[in-house]
Amino acid sequence: MALRIDKEIVRGWIDNTVGGKVIGEITIEGRDEPVRLQLEGNCHRDLAGSRCEFKNPSPILNRRLEINSEQTGRVGDMTASRRARVPDIPYHEYFDQKAKGLNPSEHWANVLYLEWFSEHNGRVVIELPDADIDVTLPEWKMTPEEEKRQKKNNFDNLTNFLDELVEAKKPVREANLDGDMDEFEWELFLKESDARSEKYGELLDKFMDHPNREEIVCKQMGWNLEAIVNAKDDFPDDFDMEEEVPTAFYERKRHPLAQRMGNLWLTIHRFIEGTPYHHSQDDVGLMISDLIFNIQFASAKSGSVLDDAASYDDGMVIAILKRAITGIHKAIDLAGNQDVAKALADIIEPAREELFAIREEMMKQMDKRRKT
Repeated sequence: MALRIDKEIVRGWIDNTVGGKVIGEITIEGRDEPVRLQLEGNCHRDLAGSRCEFKNPSPILNRRLEINSEQTGRVGDMTASRRARVPDIPYHEYFDQKAKGLNPSEHWANVLYLEWFSEHNGRVVIELPDADIDVTLPEWKMTPEEEKRQKKNNFDNLTNFLDELVEAKKPVREANLDGDMDEFEWELFLKESDARSEKYGELLDKFMDHPNREEIVCKQMGWNLEAIVNAKDDFPDDFDMEEEVPTAFYERKRHPLAQRMGNLWLTIHRFIEGTPYHHSQDDVGLMISDLIFNIQFASAKSGSVLDDAASYDDGMVIAILKRAITGIHKAIDLAGNQDVAKALADIIEPAREELFAIREEMMKQMDKRRKT
């Protein structure tokens, strides 16, 4: 997904006073050296020919942010008048309510939106709804025709980036889907799927609020939108997903390893709810969020194949468990951080021991299936 650096920004400026070139500097909270921009292309007409200075009223410190100080590449969409939905309540409350299926209060507003395609960090996005902005009078004026061409260039830059993204993540050869697939063939298949999924995620991130989102996404993914719409029409008017899913699906017995991962995630999540780190956007809070996410990721991955292992061949089970173990490794690494360990002092040691134990059991499951 795109590298978003909005919350960490203290202040910055971009300058498009020379046509075909955007330069700038961005100050990141906690970093002595600014991020410098040297980009090809132009801003949208509202910023074209001008210098735009901006300031974030409430920056946060994120020591784990990795962004190269020298940003060279191509301009994406750069405008101070992008329409976006902005929550009327704090973001953590907004996402909590969304997760519960509620409709939190929000409004449409113009936001500062700066996007570029970096040679070092890929697609980078700044989206600031509350920034203090000062824009100078333009040194040159962009015509509507020039803006139309620039927007097409920006879209071409996006599609080129997505093509490069998919190509870079594709395995050296395609999976052989004919006949039995071992764990290595399944890994190739999953890598191909990852590349397509990341492309889909980037498109959704970019066009979520676009009125023609479905048409744009389907075209870029190579999908037939008409066929998808027709497939939806095949469902009866009174179709109810909850009623159509067999009760046995909800009552199925979870595999002990997946259950243990789920219990560990729930234990840490409940513990954090009673601390200042719940929804915290500081360094430690973000690391704890990543810790919880990776445990949840490992639980979901392991459960997807172990809860009903008889339905999958051994190669697929092994390939999926490898991914679950990747999540466990990341969680172990995060749990070993001194600041995280201090914040979770009451539960961190049992949690680490459980992560190591579950990893060992998963590796045994993999070895067992390799011998069959």
